[in-house]
Amino acid sequence: MDAAKKLDKARIDRSLVDVHRNPRSSETVWGYVSAVGKKWALIANARDGGYPDGFTAIRLKDVIAVRRRAGFEDAFAKTRTDWPESPLHLDLDSTRGLLESAPTRGRLIAIERERKLEDAMWVGVPVLIDKRWTWMHEVDADAAWREEPLAYRTTSITRVTWGDSYLCALEAVLPTRPDVGVVATKRLRD
Repeated sequence: MDAAKKLDKARIDRSLVDVHRNPRSSETVWGYVSAVGKKWALIANARDGGYPDGFTAIRLKDVIAVRRRAGFEDAFAKTRTDWPESPLHLDLDSTRGLLESAPTRGRLIAIERERKLEDAMWVGVPVLIDKRWTWMHEVDADAAWREEPLAYRTTSITRVTWGDSYLCALEAVLPTRPDVGVVATKRLRD
């Protein structure tokens, strides 16, 4: 069974799952499968105890295994009437479509490019998205805005997260974003 079918079965069964991805060093994503598209799947993240923790979109081509998660968290999560949330209406058929349809206007997202660099995530607000490049005004770990947006090759993005506890905490202490627009620059992260 291919990845999309496994994820869709988990969505229909409303099973709490671990999703393992390539490269094998990628962090396992766990939660409820909310939606599956042609290129991406949306996971309603869970954290310890079975509490909701935002959303993560993962590329289907990176999925190597989908396993039902053992433990009490699934039973606890099902006692909550507010979660897992119903699927969002996202374009999961392309990376650009995902980034443009995610309910994150002006909010922080985290992108990862695990095939380029393991254990690294870039946090910021997308300011321009096109087929080749995604420009983000980034925030550092000290809750300070970078001077200007940087561009990432859109096709190199392997994971997109929003609304989790880390990003919400960072947003709570972040100063107002300066209006920098998209700076025409050669500062591309490729």
